[in-house]
Amino acid sequence: MTRDVVEIVAITLAGLWALYIFVYENRIKPAIAPPELSVSAQMERVGAHDGFAVVRVQTHIKNVGTVPAQFLGFSVTILGSRFLPYRPSVPNPLGPYVQEFRPFYSFTKPVVVYRWAYLTNATNPAIQADLRLNPGESSDKDTIVYAPIRAVDHLALYISNAYVKDTNHRIRTTLSYGPDGTPEFSVSSADARGVEVHRIEAQVAALDISSR
Repeated sequence: MTRDVVEIVAITLAGLWALYIFVYENRIKPAIAPPELSVSAQMERVGAHDGFAVVRVQTHIKNVGTVPAQFLGFSVTILGSRFLPYRPSVPNPLGPYVQEFRPFYSFTKPVVVYRWAYLTNATNPAIQADLRLNPGESSDKDTIVYAPIRAVDHLALYISNAYVKDTNHRIRTTLSYGPDGTPEFSVSSADARGVEVHRIEAQVAALDISSR
């Protein structure tokens, strides 16, 4: 009798544990996970016009996570610079363990060739623009950019954004520009209290547009 009771309790506990694991893995864990995004871009020279390179720019951003992602701000910036052959290049430290070194060439200080930046309705009710992606959703933009061949011959595309897990209250955010012209999104610490703000700030594409 005692053995039967023990077996019944053991089977019941095993079933409850299996149910808990099932519910946790399929319902609880996905709901508490942070938003996860995949960002990519492509640039392709498709022609020339009056001394300008005609560049097709395609950007793609997708929510590959399990929770909605609400953007506070989003930007695409293309910086152009001039190639300088046979100029001494100083090692460029990119971190304590990474260094970039080009001993036979360098580039001039970059200038903004194209920029598209905006804040969303989640930061201010007066703003109409918005960007919110549910799991599996994506946002794509396809545009043409003209870059002066005589002024620049190397293009670098940067994506910068700030986003949070789906939220039901405004988070004040300001848009400014760094020394190189790339946008910066500053989030109000008071409004974002208890909310984790995620960012993507990276170069995602590059292209040489020099005359061939």
